Amino acid sequence: MADFTYTPSSAQRKRAPITRRMRFGDGYEQVVAFGINTNAATWELNFVDKPPGNIAAVEAFLSSKLAATSFTWAQPDGGADINVRCRTWSDSLAPGNVRALSATFEQVFV
Repeated sequence: MADFTYTPSSAQRKRAPITRRMRFGDGYEQVVAFGINTNAATWELNFVDKPPGNIAAVEAFLSSKLAATSFTWAQPDGGADINVRCRTWSDSLAPGNVRALSATFEQVFV
């Protein structure tokens, strides 16, 4: 069961596989995957304060982890629970006094 149970309003997954590249003088290059977990996902998540108080709860959870402790999270596309760390998040106030929060979840392997 996931530690983080809040549902984002929107989510975008990014991937940037880790590789090492060697370029040769004749224009040829050789690229190889680097490491055993080379295709970790990064998720850009957005939360809107519905129901009211949701943003405060999300922010309290993220603050409790201090960007150092990983936690499990259920991916919104129905994929398996993954371990993530949230190093950055920001909140804003929209017209109508509606709070919003954006967070970046980085997949980690523990």
